[in-house]
Amino acid sequence: MQRRKERTQPLDAGHPTEQHPAKQKIIPAWDGVSSPQGDRDHAGDQRGGLLSTMNNAMHLRDSALQSRRLFLARSAWGIVGSVGMTGALGGVGGSVLGGEVAQSLDLESASYQTQFPAMGSLLRILWEDAGEPRAEVAERARRVDREGRELAEYWNGLLSDYDDDSEASRVSVAADDLQWHAVSEDLGRVLSQADRWYQLSEGAFDASLGAMTRLRRKRKLSASADWERANESMGWEWVEWDRAGCRLRFKRPGIRFDFGAIGKGWVADRLFDLLVEKGIDRCLINFAGNMRIGKAPSNAAGWPITIDVCPRGVANEEPVELMRLSLSQCGISTSGDRWQRLPDARSRSRSETSSHILDPRLGLGLDSPQSVTLLASDATSADAASTATGVQIHRNRSQWLDRLSESTPDSRWIIQFIRQGHLHVIQEV
Repeated sequence: MQRRKERTQPLDAGHPTEQHPAKQKIIPAWDGVSSPQGDRDHAGDQRGGLLSTMNNAMHLRDSALQSRRLFLARSAWGIVGSVGMTGALGGVGGSVLGGEVAQSLDLESASYQTQFPAMGSLLRILWEDAGEPRAEVAERARRVDREGRELAEYWNGLLSDYDDDSEASRVSVAADDLQWHAVSEDLGRVLSQADRWYQLSEGAFDASLGAMTRLRRKRKLSASADWERANESMGWEWVEWDRAGCRLRFKRPGIRFDFGAIGKGWVADRLFDLLVEKGIDRCLINFAGNMRIGKAPSNAAGWPITIDVCPRGVANEEPVELMRLSLSQCGISTSGDRWQRLPDARSRSRSETSSHILDPRLGLGLDSPQSVTLLASDATSADAASTATGVQIHRNRSQWLDRLSESTPDSRWIIQFIRQGHLHVIQEV
């Protein structure tokens, strides 16, 4: 039976404020071994945050009371990640861990990882391959690296709102004529997901905010007329999507797409499909905190994941661990603003910022600290639902959680928000 819990604690309890700010995202626990924040071994343990549930879609095991080093020692992935990379495949940050490293840790399967830049972020893939002979396994790892890069670049060419030559950018400019325009089958798949989440979230998720997000990214603070113009050029209600015909038209000109709240989760799912097609199902794809997780590693109950306490928005804030999970066969994503804050129409200078996450109804960034972690059956759903939930919580629409439970029965969440100096935590267990 599911239970919805809410906890409240004073913000100043155990929140160090020194160096090493980290991205507001879900962090694989093994990353901490080689990262600046990796030495906070017992910070999360003292808080004792627990989340434990089991259903057909995901399996979580309580591990919050184990020390960080002991927890990592149980996972060869943590050790392999810190020992080093035995074979470079080229490209910025690209690497594959050789099977001999995993063998030295008494694993029957070869353990690999690769990471590379994609869509302005870092994409990391970890997997286990029990195939034989080992020479073929190593070659398959190289194909995963090469084809993974190609696949990420392919989807960037379809979805990017930074690239004027992407299909999404080109079709949105063409659709200013208010006529029907055909799109590719693959872009149509993403548009269908965007339309579904817009309807489901009652507008809290909206992939038509590109005009506003582009304006917010400009180096120079925009004039009030520019903000007004951008506000008039957004809103999924002005997009007519014909799923059967794989075509769209705008009801007013100026609409621009921004798939930032669903694109990375979508690509993580497509990379997961690529690995499964190659017979690899013990894997984790981490795309800037949007994760698709396969079966657990052969030597562990699940993939170790940590979730940090919601940041207060102060400078040089040290991340503090809220809870630790062990996950398999699910998607997970966190929506927050630790790194990404931008000006909006209220700003009088570039230093006056709000969350990069927009409330589509207002055209303004969320202005109170919060963090939403969503677990679902896939990364696409987790990515979209975490953004929608963040907007709904900011609007004080707690009934949205009931709607989310009804429409997405396998969803779970850890919601953190700060009100009147206190951290509130709501979790569905």
